[in-house]
Amino acid sequence: IVLSEKTNGMALAGFIVSICSFLIDLAGIVPLTSLILSIVGLTQIKKNGEKGKGFAIAGIILSILEVVIKVIIIILCPSSFSLFIISAACDFIVTSTIFMVNYGFSFQRSA
Repeated sequence: IVLSEKTNGMALAGFIVSICSFLIDLAGIVPLTSLILSIVGLTQIKKNGEKGKGFAIAGIILSILEVVIKVIIIILCPSSFSLFIISAACDFIVTSTIFMVNYGFSFQRSA
């Protein structure tokens, strides 16, 4: 019986979040979150020999690309900075929710 290697969840999550962030055009925190997830995933892959190296590398590249593009936009169009701040606040809410759901955080009081 040959067991297939599992794909690293962090690498896959980093890739998916970077794609969603790139398509939705959120600012600041979400690309950084996907960068961190992808780097952690790549580190785990090297340590554990799991699959998903391509997902991790793609997530890293897309995240860095998005941050660079957004910095260029802010430099070239300073008036977009206020929209960037509002978008970053929304990113923080989305990112916090992702982590809370991922780690099982609940707002319900325990009895």
